[in-house]
Amino acid sequence: MPPRVRISNGVARALPFRFAVLCIALLATLTAVSPAAPPLASEREVKAAMLYRVAKFIDWPDSAFPTSSSPFVICVAGDETVLRAFDPLNGRALNGRSVAVRRVRGDAFDLRQCHAAYFPRDAVGDSDYAIGKLQGSPVLTVGEVEDFAYRGGILALVTRDAKVQFAFNLPASKQAGLKVSAQLLQLATLVSAP
Repeated sequence: MPPRVRISNGVARALPFRFAVLCIALLATLTAVSPAAPPLASEREVKAAMLYRVAKFIDWPDSAFPTSSSPFVICVAGDETVLRAFDPLNGRALNGRSVAVRRVRGDAFDLRQCHAAYFPRDAVGDSDYAIGKLQGSPVLTVGEVEDFAYRGGILALVTRDAKVQFAFNLPASKQAGLKVSAQLLQLATLVSAP
């Protein structure tokens, strides 16, 4: 039988109060210390990250860069929400170059100054124009619509079953002078324009 401990009345009444204060302080400390769960990435943020990863497996001709220290320029069509998804890429290193993300607004920025040009779903007209204008230029054209690569774009980033998948138009990439790693091509669905 365990020994009995006698507690005086003043201490007995103070214990529940002290215990409650201790629990509240401990809970507050744990809440402050435990990190919040990171927010889930948006579909466009996932596609921006995928574009960055895919570009690591592609070689651009030296002539695509004015100088050896020129940045790798990713041009983004669409509104500010599309551009914000690419913001985390600004300043990152890609194939020995710093990444610069720029917004494309009509003809104000010549697409041939881009190394990758991204077109969201709502920019189909812009992407068709760009595909025609960039024939033979070393620019990786990237679109979100299913038939983007079939229409002459190089890389289509498409969401299926809540996963981002990609289709690659190898003849278009060769025409652009881009050398694509065989490792990348093993992971992609390969298509060609009619």
